[in-house]
Formats: sequence, structure tokens, C-alpha cells
Amino acid sequence: MNNNRLIRMIHLAMYEQVDGKEDIAISKYFRRDYIAFGLFKNIVLVTIAFFILLGFIALYNLEFLATNFSNINFQPLILGIVIAYLLVVGIFSVIVFVIRGLRYEKAAQRANIYDKKLYELEKIYILERKAKRNGKVKRK
Repeated sequence: MNNNRLIRMIHLAMYEQVDGKEDIAISKYFRRDYIAFGLFKNIVLVTIAFFILLGFIALYNLEFLATNFSNINFQPLILGIVIAYLLVVGIFSVIVFVIRGLRYEKAAQRANIYDKKLYELEKIYILERKAKRNGKVKRK
């Protein structure tokens, strides 16, 4: 077996075991779809977290809310909650957009390098087969 081919096979196998699984899975998506899916998950999770936090705040102020319920002007309160929600979702969405975009670009670059190395390995196999058919097997 050719040492060059063996070294390449080991490097490819190491990549497949470490980063390759995630990189190949990410690179199967279009960039826009990968980011959109991340944004969708972000909105769902931020919404759940926001309402849990809102529930904890309401529980903490339960006594005040119970005693002053009829005196509370809910319109500014609800407007403040909606604005806070939109700000939180917006901030986290920008963060997710940037992170997912960078992650996609890095994974796509590594997957392209992996594909090139696979192609080079295939060329080595082809050359070895041609040499073997011609009776010119080179052994080290």
C-alpha cells in the first residue's frame, strides 16, 4: 500500500470522526436555509424563555398585582412587555444570524477541503490501478 495514500486516508478518517460529521451535515443545507432554521429555533426558544421569565416576575409581584389589580393601567404595561419582547428577540436573532452564518462558512470551507482531499485520494487509486494493470507496481 502506498504510504502517501495511507496518510491521506488516516487524515480523512480523523476529520470524519472529529469535525466531519457536523460539517458535512451543515454543508448539505443551503446557507439561507441553515440560518433560517437557526432563527426559527431561536424565536421559539426565546419566546418560551421570555414567557417563563415574565411568569416569574408576575409571581414575584403577585401580592402587588392582587391588591392593585383594578388600579393598574394595562395598556402601557402590555406595550412595555411587547417592546421588551421584540428587543430581546431582535438582539438574539442578530446574534444567531451572525453565529450561524460564520459556522456555515467555516463548515463549508472544511467540507470543500475534505472533498478536494477525497478527489486527490481517488486520483491516487486510479494511478495505482493503471500502474497495476501495466505491471508497474511500485512498492516501498
